[in-house]
Amino acid sequence: MIRWIQLGLFSPILRLHSNWNQSIVREPWLRGPKCHKIMTDCLQFRHRMIPYLYTMSVRATLEGRSLVEPMYYDHPTEDYAYRNKNEFLFGSEMIVAPITQKKVFSTDMGSVECWLPKGRYVDLFTGTTYDGDRVIVMHRPANSIPVLSGAGSIIPLDNSPDVTTNNGAPIPSALEIIVTVGVDAEFTLVEDDGTGEDVDHINFCRTPLKYVQETGQIIIGPTNNPLVQVRDWSVQLPAFPLDHIDQIKVKVGKSSAEFTVKQDSKGITVHITQEVPADDQVTVDLGTDLQMRSNDVLFKIDEFLKRAQIEHDTKFEVLTIIKANLDKAVLVSRIEATNMEPEVQSALMEFILADA
Repeated sequence: MIRWIQLGLFSPILRLHSNWNQSIVREPWLRGPKCHKIMTDCLQFRHRMIPYLYTMSVRATLEGRSLVEPMYYDHPTEDYAYRNKNEFLFGSEMIVAPITQKKVFSTDMGSVECWLPKGRYVDLFTGTTYDGDRVIVMHRPANSIPVLSGAGSIIPLDNSPDVTTNNGAPIPSALEIIVTVGVDAEFTLVEDDGTGEDVDHINFCRTPLKYVQETGQIIIGPTNNPLVQVRDWSVQLPAFPLDHIDQIKVKVGKSSAEFTVKQDSKGITVHITQEVPADDQVTVDLGTDLQMRSNDVLFKIDEFLKRAQIEHDTKFEVLTIIKANLDKAVLVSRIEATNMEPEVQSALMEFILADA
């Protein structure tokens, strides 16, 4: 049921039912606390994605690009783009690889094989970074599936205080944009007031969002034909290099603005602590020479081993190998030589081989 909802989260239509059989329990609160929590998080995140989903719906109408497309639409000459048929593009900014297999007892995770095009990517839910132009098996616990954005992606989310508790879809009073550094990025957020009988009669509101790699600047607005006059803005930066935090500066118009920085295992979030008029431009200066940071392999493997159902001596052996700071080829050979079942080795290899 959880994996079904996670697939629906990144589908054109999300709904809980899957069969006419009335004996199938569909209500999240009847599935136990773990399932209830995960399904609730999925439904709430779906609601937060409405700004992105609506913009992609306008794209579908004006450009004929579907919300969900196979990988080979953008990579028609790549053989691997045809191989993993469940992996797909979700709008212009995400790659999704649903997990449809049962979890393995020893890892407490399900897995899926993914192909990543050339470039650098980050999983939006875990903060794990990957180098592209490779096939890699990704392992996730029940509360996650691989959802990746390449360097140079911008994803707008509703960040209103009551977005996860109220029904309806009013124009957001607060927005959070996910920005992945490393490559120039542009995204135009599209909204409307619900009037106009067809696309030719809708007076769209458009907010340009831009990231300039050379200067390390994120530029928000100004908004054309604004539907709300002031907004609260936050910027989420997954896998952001932590040594650049003290270089961050924010301007609203031509004046410096106060902001806060919140850090977690995925990255950082910059929150502008003043409301921004729609006709002002926001500039978030991050510093130059920015690339998504590499993974803390020891931390990620340690977290995995805490959940893994394997011998304690084997866990100790693995940690000893990782802490030895070996050449990657030697490290891989040492892990392969341990007495572990293939699924456990595969989960370890994901972290070891994620970065080239």
